[in-house]
Amino acid sequence: MSLYPFCRLTGPANVLVMPALHSAHIASHLVQQLGDGVTIGPILMGLSKPAQVVQMSASLSEILNMAAIAAFAALQEKEAKVLPANAKKKAKG
Repeated sequence: MSLYPFCRLTGPANVLVMPALHSAHIASHLVQQLGDGVTIGPILMGLSKPAQVVQMSASLSEILNMAAIAAFAALQEKEAKVLPANAKKKAKG
């Protein structure tokens, strides 16, 4: 916090951002081996539609986790489109 006094983040990190694929791969396997939690990813961000990629060797639980993330993103996108439409109807009525 002394380096970034403007930062409002507190507590431990739950997201790791890596500069390249090879460093992300190494870090994710290291976290899997050292931690007792579940790692999920890689997660695609910034696409126009919700989509995720799983490896050919992915387990059933990995596929379900990624499908759940994609479904949640699709529901958020749908809700974001519905909310402004409802606000316009209320403003007119």
